[in-house]
Amino acid sequence: MNKVGRRVFINDDDFYGVVKSLQSEPLFKKLELTELFAIAIIYGKKNKIRTPLIGKKTGRIKEDTLSNSNLPYLMMAVAVEETGSFEILAKEEDYFKISEEYAKTGFYLLEKDYNDDPKKLFSKLEMEALKFFDSNIDEEEKS
Repeated sequence: MNKVGRRVFINDDDFYGVVKSLQSEPLFKKLELTELFAIAIIYGKKNKIRTPLIGKKTGRIKEDTLSNSNLPYLMMAVAVEETGSFEILAKEEDYFKISEEYAKTGFYLLEKDYNDDPKKLFSKLEMEALKFFDSNIDEEEKS
């Protein structure tokens, strides 16, 4: 691990191009990179597809930015759910990799869905959020 500080990796020019193109679109323009990355992780995870990172690692989200966000907690939760074990949390490199691979898939799928029909993507994301919050409210009411 790099002693300078842990970064989230977006490792190749094509992948970085997808991220940058999404950041310029009205639907995503106001989001911080950490927020967009979180959406991409969730989108990749929901589709159950991890795309392996290939080539040189180039950091795009710095450790101090990560430390000031909830993104690491999402990454930990995804890794624990993926592996079924809390032991994954002892290996930061491993749980980061899982989220980075889901995010890589998520960014590609978001770009595709956005290019196909931006309004439909927005509606889809909105419905997913409502389902998530509704299911959590139902669980709280049962408790």
